[in-house]
Amino acid sequence: MANNTYRKRKRLGDIIEIPVHGEYFCYAQLLPHGEYLFFDYKSDIPLEDLFILKDCKTLFRVTVYDSVLRNGRWKIVGSIPVKEEFLVPHIKYIYDKFENSFALYNTETGEITKCSKGEARGRERSAVWDDFHVEDRLYDHYRNQPCKWLKEEYEIWK
Repeated sequence: MANNTYRKRKRLGDIIEIPVHGEYFCYAQLLPHGEYLFFDYKSDIPLEDLFILKDCKTLFRVTVYDSVLRNGRWKIVGSIPVKEEFLVPHIKYIYDKFENSFALYNTETGEITKCSKGEARGRERSAVWDDFHVEDRLYDHYRNQPCKWLKEEYEIWK
């Protein structure tokens, strides 16, 4: 059940409602270490039953600036339990374009370990996203078009 009161204090499991370009709403869940899990779900109207999200696929999992909740566009609308699989550390990759090298980044420990391109493939790049970047990424996903904020990733992996 959605709690439509906005809280400034965020907690593990919180569900965040994201208005995407004034066309629909998407949803994310707050995970450990500032990460957000974005569900493959959109709706023309605000979601009433947040438990619908439990069975949705994951679109992506990224770290988001704290300011996205302070500016009021994204709102905490309730909370549901986080699946166990999303409580484990998320390993992302780092790409150094000047040295054309890769490393793995553990979001829980901060440990960085050099790796091959193959070991980095299929992982999310380590970055902190702003609200409009995420909204554009969601919008582009549902329009089946490349996201301009992932242009360098497309080049790395082609």
